[in-house]
Amino acid sequence: MHYVIPDIHNDYDKFDKMLKKIGFRKENDHLILLGDLFDRADYNPKPLELYYKIQSLEESVSIVRGNHEEMLGHFIYDFLDAPEGRRDGFAYDYNTFSVLRKKKTDRDLELFADWMLAFPLQKTMTVNGENYLFAHAMTSSPEQKKDKNFYIWGGYLGFSYLKNGVEDYISVCGHTITDTIRRWVGEENRPKNPEVWVNKKGNVYMMDCGCGMYDRCKLSCLCLETKKIYYV
Repeated sequence: MHYVIPDIHNDYDKFDKMLKKIGFRKENDHLILLGDLFDRADYNPKPLELYYKIQSLEESVSIVRGNHEEMLGHFIYDFLDAPEGRRDGFAYDYNTFSVLRKKKTDRDLELFADWMLAFPLQKTMTVNGENYLFAHAMTSSPEQKKDKNFYIWGGYLGFSYLKNGVEDYISVCGHTITDTIRRWVGEENRPKNPEVWVNKKGNVYMMDCGCGMYDRCKLSCLCLETKKIYYV
């Protein structure tokens, strides 16, 4: 089976529970992560545990780059390039760097940044005869490549894209919390807690249900073969 999980944001516990809930087996299944693995989850941040868990999945996982990988990776590069005497003046807006800095060497940090910034901006895949596009915030036709910010920030995300998607593909993204999507499109159905949003054509899935923002928000997961959606 192929499973898709969006923005985890340092919530290792929800991620681990999700893998158990879907019965994920790296020998048989494949996992697509939609970026923003790190930062936030101030109630219980576990970036290292999350990193090691993802590494343990080996070739059974694919990851696309989110804006938080982009920000954190370049912050690490800038920090490491600074003279020792100036490093105390560096402040990152989220908690991941401070957690890593306490436990990892400069070389570890560099490798961590290299790993994140090597994630592709968009991934294509065909499952059961259906063509999929995966990106953190917004997708484009593979023949019409866009700038980096298009994929990781979704600056062009709007009603037309949400309504129509990309022709001949099913787009699956995170980044924008789905209660915001529902307000944008004027949808009357407003779940008490965020839930995955799917357009009427069934070719755009927006999956960020707020994991890491506050504890009652949920982590979602989509099985591509069955279209079943899971929550933790």
